[in-house]
Amino acid sequence: MLQRNFTHTLSIIILSVFLSSKSYATLITHESYSRDSNDIVIRGGGLEWLMWNQTYGLSAHEAVARYESKGWSIATNSQMANLFNSFKLGETGFPLPYPRSPFVSDENADQLIGPHGDSQDANNSAAIAFIKLFSDQELDFQAGVEQIHAHAYFGDDEDNDNKINRASVNHDHFRDFGFIVSDIGLSSDRFGYTEALPSSTGTALVRNINEVNSPNSLFLLIMGMLLSVWYRRK
Repeated sequence: MLQRNFTHTLSIIILSVFLSSKSYATLITHESYSRDSNDIVIRGGGLEWLMWNQTYGLSAHEAVARYESKGWSIATNSQMANLFNSFKLGETGFPLPYPRSPFVSDENADQLIGPHGDSQDANNSAAIAFIKLFSDQELDFQAGVEQIHAHAYFGDDEDNDNKINRASVNHDHFRDFGFIVSDIGLSSDRFGYTEALPSSTGTALVRNINEVNSPNSLFLLIMGMLLSVWYRRK
């Protein structure tokens, strides 16, 4: 009887965990990156990225100090270049699409793409998706002029000049003029590691994907416990 009650209780727990993992709001995705709309972590490319708006106003040093105990570290030049390339930011130009070179990890290179004024430009859709994922801002197409963005500092300061770089994705919508523009860039040596950052700029923090803490992993763990009890009863 005791085992039956335990199994029944465990089944309820499993069902609750499963339903709660599915009750998170919508899943926001672009390319191979995704974030649950109730979460602050973006997953993709073998990494987890903390949303940039979580560290607005902190220096890079303060952001790392606050989150490093949970495995977060500042994104390297290579990681940021790979992120931008994964989103295919900068693959087309204004006014007509044409090939662009991929972003590179050279911390001393200013890599600025834009603006892009064609509403069908691939950069615009990629920029909107990127901003939604990393700073949770969306366009209100009823507004006359609206600007959304995702800004963060990053870099491993390979040249030891005590400066880190800035990643920016900006998107402007001009309803009355019937066009939208995006500009994207990786800018070199913008701030010192300990300098206070603007209130609308965060620090790009990354860590390896932690499968243990994901809802699906927890569900599988509890399911394994239930199966273990069931086999012992046979």
